[in-house]
Amino acid sequence: MQCASHVHGIVRSVENAMLGRRVAETEWDLLNLITGDDPGPDPTWSLPALAANSSSLTIHDSPSAQLLVEAVREFLEKDVMPNTEGRISFHARVASNALRMVERELGIGHDVNEHARTHLATLLGFDAPLADLLQALAASIRNGADHDAPTITAVRELVRAKLLVSDPTYTDPT
Repeated sequence: MQCASHVHGIVRSVENAMLGRRVAETEWDLLNLITGDDPGPDPTWSLPALAANSSSLTIHDSPSAQLLVEAVREFLEKDVMPNTEGRISFHARVASNALRMVERELGIGHDVNEHARTHLATLLGFDAPLADLLQALAASIRNGADHDAPTITAVRELVRAKLLVSDPTYTDPT
């Protein structure tokens, strides 16, 4: 809700923009509650060596990298430049986290997305753009089919990939 208020221009806020990416943490916690603790990365989903690249196609939740960067820029222009005290230290930290997240997504996002697309195409038995494969996976789960181990692994690894960008330390058990 708060992320949507930023995306749709109702309340423009770097803090609200960042909350959309925190959904992956909730997804991870729910998976652990439903399926048990994380068994660790599935070797068949191991990510290849990741190269710097970027793409507009993404498995990650809204807002896009472009909107995150825009939110930080707006924050800096509206809050940091005219003010030097108060809530600035908190928002500067939020802005820094946003920039780190964007840096990770721009660096590995394309490779992660292509890797996920390839695995989903194999799991679902057809090749399509990533968005279509994600919709097909969600539809099959919603309809009660495909609750087998490969599907659960796919969902867990998709969330793990999202966390690799949004908060790489979240899945660390220590």
